[in-house]
Amino acid sequence: MATISKTKLQNFINGESVDAADGATEEVTNPANGEVIAYMALSGEEDVNRAVAAAKAAFPGWSTTTPSERAAAMLKLLIPDYARAAVMDGRIVDAKTAVAVLLATPPGGRVSQ
Repeated sequence: MATISKTKLQNFINGESVDAADGATEEVTNPANGEVIAYMALSGEEDVNRAVAAAKAAFPGWSTTTPSERAAAMLKLLIPDYARAAVMDGRIVDAKTAVAVLLATPPGGRVSQ
């Protein structure tokens, strides 16, 4: 049986993907079968304090950007590689399409085909 590498999920603080300050992680399991599918940073007080400090420092500049500039910044984070695939409603689509549909869906609305 082949060993499948598990995804490592990190915090995103001050423009960087980082582990929890103390290195703690928690398993992420598939609820259908209990299989461990990833490990995520188990954040603590120090991580929250770093994130809040980074957010406060970024606020003056970020608050003056337009909605389209903010959307562009988020897309750069979400889609570093446009060839990466995403799953939407059980279909595999490119990530650019998935994000476009999600951005066009009203809050609380359902993403449909």
